[in-house]
Amino acid sequence: MSEIGQWLSRYSDLFETLDKAKLEQFDQVFNHQVHFKDPFNDVTGIESVKRVFRHMFNVCDSCQFEVGDRCGSGYQGFMHWKFHYTMKGSSKSRIIVGISQVRFNPLGEVIEHIDYWDSAEYIYEKLPLLGGLLSWIRKRYLQAV
Repeated sequence: MSEIGQWLSRYSDLFETLDKAKLEQFDQVFNHQVHFKDPFNDVTGIESVKRVFRHMFNVCDSCQFEVGDRCGSGYQGFMHWKFHYTMKGSSKSRIIVGISQVRFNPLGEVIEHIDYWDSAEYIYEKLPLLGGLLSWIRKRYLQAV
């Protein structure tokens, strides 16, 4: 297996088994100046990344990443994933599907992680009032295309 394959395998294993206790293992995987970005966060530094995931565990009763396909070359890789979660105070389980672009340094440390997923489809369209409006806009746009 290539270096990028090994790095992506180690990284996806971390996410598939992630819990609050494993956040301390981030020090072994991420560079201390890692850049992390998703539709709600854009942070730099390992402590900031840990805060993002602590928040995730605080607002979710349950959450689990399921990593599917992975590919990469050189120092960059991509992971296709599903995030299964239940928000605190809700009994409804939900799923977000996305892709992560991950860049490594020559030591195999993650220096950048950027998530791509549709926050309108998976979050905003589930909200009262706003969700109905966004669903209507999406349908109108798709009919026009």
